[in-house]
Amino acid sequence: MSIYQAQVEPSSPRLSRRASVFLLSMVAWTALAAAFAFYRESTYDYPAYLIQWDLILDGGDPWLGSLQARNAYGPVHVLLAPFVAVHPLLPKVLMLTVFLVVNMMLAWRVAIRSNSGWRVILYLLFVPLNGCIIIWGLAYGSNDILVAGFVGLALLTRLDDRMVWTGVLLGLAVLLKLYPAVLVILFSIDRRSISFRLLFSSAVTVVLGLFIPFLVWGGNSLNWLLFASERGNSQLSLWNQIINEPWLSGLHGLAFFIIDINTVLLALAFGLWLVVVWIRRIPWLPASIFGLFLVLFLYKVGHGQFWMTWLVLACGLLIAAGEANRRIALAALPTALGTSFVALVYDGRRQLSLAWEPVQQPVGWIFFLLQVLTLILVTVILTKQKRSDDHPSAEDPASTSS
Repeated sequence: MSIYQAQVEPSSPRLSRRASVFLLSMVAWTALAAAFAFYRESTYDYPAYLIQWDLILDGGDPWLGSLQARNAYGPVHVLLAPFVAVHPLLPKVLMLTVFLVVNMMLAWRVAIRSNSGWRVILYLLFVPLNGCIIIWGLAYGSNDILVAGFVGLALLTRLDDRMVWTGVLLGLAVLLKLYPAVLVILFSIDRRSISFRLLFSSAVTVVLGLFIPFLVWGGNSLNWLLFASERGNSQLSLWNQIINEPWLSGLHGLAFFIIDINTVLLALAFGLWLVVVWIRRIPWLPASIFGLFLVLFLYKVGHGQFWMTWLVLACGLLIAAGEANRRIALAALPTALGTSFVALVYDGRRQLSLAWEPVQQPVGWIFFLLQVLTLILVTVILTKQKRSDDHPSAEDPASTSS
């Protein structure tokens, strides 16, 4: 049996005192998080959300907004518009409620694992104490926090082999932001076994979610699908870092070329990763975490809030069995700490009314080096694992087809 697996680690027969204290602290954190979210002004992208939602309430086309508030999101984002009529913060409340409930479910699953000490510490660094979650999710109300909620719940249903619900939840995530689409494929492949139920339920969810708006607004309802490839380079993208460094002028041409063909690059990188996953029989959980990492690492738009979904997904390593899952979780820690560092510096400067641009480059390079460290560590871990037998042990649930 391979030492990296995706089945759930056996639970302790009863909660230890430490686990009980941890869960009580998470209940307190949830209450504080909700209060903090209301206390902090919703800035960053949320004002643009309000412009988009107001346009919808006025009978306009959701995907033909102003350039200042172009709708880069799918139908799930549009469904939040009616709640603005009740209160402008109600969509944020709903998004955070989904995330906070899912987070408590994740915390429970981590707490009941045997030998949960190291799991709890990493979980705290991945989610509750991570600046990325606190700033871009709780404070700013980015809709990526809802994507993280959908993916977190899909993670739990996938660990429980509830494939249809997993596909539906991932489909909902895709109908809000496009990048979770890679998880639909990676969640469905487990050591050369493909879950067609997951693929089918996700496809049905996405098709219905696209078809209904198409009936109302026509082809404009599909504009958001092209936005991810049309938008320019920004913020913490590696390619953006390169073109903003005079001492790397020799690489500027290459960086601009990669930005121009970024969609093709992502497709090639993802396709290559699928080949590796298939040949080496990598289980769905590490395959998904590393696959999403590659997409975010190579994407020309380096927005920190995209990493919230990855942080929640990485929590699956704290629930699943297998020594390599523990090692991969530790390998993911540098990037997790990097996302927190970036968010705290970004918000700190906003609170002090200082410009972000003077520190963007050094912060970006520090984050890049932490990502590279994770990339190297995970590559070494996966390379050292022995390929699974052609007929895995029956006691290994991760190898069963669904």
